[in-house]
Amino acid sequence: MMRKVMLVDDEYMLLRGLKLLVDWKSLGLEIINTEQNPKLALKYLHDNPVDILISDMNMPELSGPDFVAAAKAIRPEMELIVISGYSDFDYVRAGLQQNAVNYLRKPIDTDELLETLHGALDCKSNSSNTRLHR
Repeated sequence: MMRKVMLVDDEYMLLRGLKLLVDWKSLGLEIINTEQNPKLALKYLHDNPVDILISDMNMPELSGPDFVAAAKAIRPEMELIVISGYSDFDYVRAGLQQNAVNYLRKPIDTDELLETLHGALDCKSNSSNTRLHR
């Protein structure tokens, strides 16, 4: 079964780059949606389950911290990976508060992304029983 991934970033080039950065299929992952507007991304999440959300933390329509909090409220079981060009600790903290698997700095390092995706997949495979006991 392929795990579903959604990418959210207001920069189109970054969305395109992320798609090409790793071989998603070989990881058992499928990018089912890319969204440049976080508000549209939330609408999509309401109607569609997503296993892993990779989101930028600096978007004009809605702040990253507000977006990831809203996204996790809709899909609490979803793994979260946050991206930011800013080494701004508020963004890191907001990601961590939403149990982000990792925080990636732009420009994104392929190895770091791969490692993070493996971490997210490990969380997904363990979460069916461990999450309930937190």
